[in-house]
Amino acid sequence: MKLTKFVALTLLGLLLATAVKAQGILLTVDISNPSAVIFTATTNYAAMNSYRSIRDGFDLLKLFTSVASVGGSDTNGTLIGGNSGNPYSTYYGDNASGSIIDLGFVGTGFTYQTFTTTSTAFTGAWTIDLSGATPQLPLPGAIGNIQTGFGASPGQVIGQWQVIGTAPVPEPGTLALAALGGIGAWFGARRKK
Repeated sequence: MKLTKFVALTLLGLLLATAVKAQGILLTVDISNPSAVIFTATTNYAAMNSYRSIRDGFDLLKLFTSVASVGGSDTNGTLIGGNSGNPYSTYYGDNASGSIIDLGFVGTGFTYQTFTTTSTAFTGAWTIDLSGATPQLPLPGAIGNIQTGFGASPGQVIGQWQVIGTAPVPEPGTLALAALGGIGAWFGARRKK
């Protein structure tokens, strides 16, 4: 009896874990090259339904580790959300989390992004330049929420983003400055003795 109950609970746990995974990571963020960060759709469904204008877009909540000044337009991406038919074309630092540590995406036109629990949330990919925010980029493995809308008009959390790739390599000047600081600290500690 106990073994049957254990097996049943284990199977139920696996089913629930599979359901959560199917509605978990909606976008991967490859930060290997900060001047060409790639946002790629997965085939997962939204965790809840949301119906918003593409001009309201969505936010990657807490993508940056501190305030980041980013923004730009690019019509070469193919990232489409909620079956809107129109790719996103503008990105910007947003404040849905209380300070500008979120990354917002919006599109143009009068179409609606309809996210549902029964269809793929996003399709395509978009490569954008976030080299100006390299120090604020998260480490590989970081996960955060995706929320429809924008800072002044937030919507629902529909899923999550996850960082993949390798951490950006610091600029040579940054490494040299860190080395000089380390040498200075070593000399300062040596003088005290």
